[in-house]
Amino acid sequence: LGKHDEKGIMELFSSTVSSILPVGLLISAVLLTFATPVSEFLCGEPSISHYTVEYLLAYSVGVAPMLLYLAMNVFIETAGKPRLAAGIIIATNVFNLIFDLLFVGALGWGIAGSAWATVLSYVFGFVLVLFLGVIKMPVFKFHLLPMGTFFRNVGQNLKDGFPVALGNICIGLLVFLLNTIILNAQGAMGMNIWSICLQVLMLSLVVINGTVGCMYAVGGVICGEEDWKGLRLFELRVMKVLMLSLTAQQVQVTTRFVSI
Repeated sequence: LGKHDEKGIMELFSSTVSSILPVGLLISAVLLTFATPVSEFLCGEPSISHYTVEYLLAYSVGVAPMLLYLAMNVFIETAGKPRLAAGIIIATNVFNLIFDLLFVGALGWGIAGSAWATVLSYVFGFVLVLFLGVIKMPVFKFHLLPMGTFFRNVGQNLKDGFPVALGNICIGLLVFLLNTIILNAQGAMGMNIWSICLQVLMLSLVVINGTVGCMYAVGGVICGEEDWKGLRLFELRVMKVLMLSLTAQQVQVTTRFVSI
């Protein structure tokens, strides 16, 4: 976008969508087929693992729309429509909350109802992204690409996305280890309490995750324009926001720990 390379934009967008869809379908097939073994690996406690199976069986249906929704929303944000991207995220989460109240609260579907609410929210978000963002932006055009071009772009995507993927893997391993320790030490009740605390912690990470995502979207365009002075000023501002967010989060955690 920064270089105004319309052909490059088309190739990147097309290869991203073309690679995400089969990957999402493959993950769905694996989860549907091996829901029980995956559940037993994640949690050996019988009183909890059967809930995991219920959740995975429903959640697996929404993997492809979830990945497409997240990826296309980044394209919209990068194209200079951050408010639209943020509005779609907010609308998707409100939709999820409404269906949680309906499926879990009103209809009593339990954990499966929560999973279906999440799946439907991803479908809803994907529809919003597609019709409010991608279709209305002529810069994003989908074409079937030659295999060489497709694999070259996918390889570049994997290379560029490796730092984020590695970070997510580390967070996943950390949460898994904490889950195992708490479950073995405190049992199912301790696990329920920890899950609530984890959600509270994740809310505090919204600002940090949003800021980091902005670095890729805005920073990439600035690099394409070769505005190195602007890139430095942008990085300094981002670091200030991150440091303030981390400080506020540390104060919040310390205050709660002292009160407990």
